[in-house]
Amino acid sequence: MLTFAVEGNIGVGKSTFLELCRGALGWETHAEPVDIWRSIPLPNEQHGNILDLFYQDSTRWAYTFQSYAFFSRIDAWTRPSTALVRLFERSLLSDNYCFARNVHEEGHMIPMEWSIYQCWWNWLYYKFNLCPNGIIYLRASPEVCHERIQYRGRPEEQQIPLSYLQDLHQRHEDWLKEWSGCPILIIDVSHNWTEDPEARRDIIEQVRTWRESIC
Repeated sequence: MLTFAVEGNIGVGKSTFLELCRGALGWETHAEPVDIWRSIPLPNEQHGNILDLFYQDSTRWAYTFQSYAFFSRIDAWTRPSTALVRLFERSLLSDNYCFARNVHEEGHMIPMEWSIYQCWWNWLYYKFNLCPNGIIYLRASPEVCHERIQYRGRPEEQQIPLSYLQDLHQRHEDWLKEWSGCPILIIDVSHNWTEDPEARRDIIEQVRTWRESIC
């Protein structure tokens, strides 16, 4: 079994890419557990939205959100499967190297929280050997991602500033430029490929050729 991760900025088009690969290649796909983050069970049959709280007050909720995002991703990655190829929306690598690192270096996670997060991350990541067999990086400018976020209209994301997307874009670029743990396929998705059949076919051909090269 091969396990791949599709990486990229918020709003770049990862969910649509998963749908494309599931339909055209027959891969088993796993979307990011956003619904879980938006509906955490609480007492008295209530539910908490940790994603919304994080965007409202990143300093208060950064450690809580990143810890829960990490847990929910491990839960998905470690579930048994008989699929020949699994494709996940993001990996535990970008959790650490892009998102958690960003909030830490922006001052939203104090050094003690960062140290505890690193202890958990390193122990669980290496215990379960959760490095993907390959990474597909969808690249688009922060400005394009910002436009797509506004278009899809997810309520929690409407307050995301362009500067945050610019920071995350640079985190992805810096991380993947140095990463050598597995093969990486970079796909330019700056154009409106979702409504262009020829562009979709070209993307699938890139993915198919890359996947065959790994085997």
